[in-house]
Amino acid sequence: MFRFPIHSSYPPVVSLDLHLEGENEIIFNATDTNDKFEKKGYKNTQLTIFFKMCDRDSFTRTLLYQGIPNHYIFDAPTAQWRERKRARAALGRIRTVTTKNVELFYMRLLLTHRRGPRSFVDLRCVSGQTYATYREAVKAS
Repeated sequence: MFRFPIHSSYPPVVSLDLHLEGENEIIFNATDTNDKFEKKGYKNTQLTIFFKMCDRDSFTRTLLYQGIPNHYIFDAPTAQWRERKRARAALGRIRTVTTKNVELFYMRLLLTHRRGPRSFVDLRCVSGQTYATYREAVKAS
């Protein structure tokens, strides 16, 4: 398996989370208690941490979501984006979405063009007006 050069490809490609608000993926075991299940449900994701970073940091507000891995590394155990210590490039790729999932598809479209959104609601805001759906926000932009 290691004779194929894919494991040493450069730059590395980082797959980025994509989900609607409150619909992040939760992985649990059948033996988990209700308390453990609820705690996992509120876990921060790459996307929600990105929004929080944009709210706090002016540099992050200049970046597109897919540009984050070029400057930060996601530390899964702590659920935090940490600044890269070495200037090693990485490409971010937002997971693909079928057009059948309309809202998620339009949300992905907004994330690929909008720099520094601070929340799910802010992502739907175009020219000072907040739209009810991502689809409406895309059409207005």
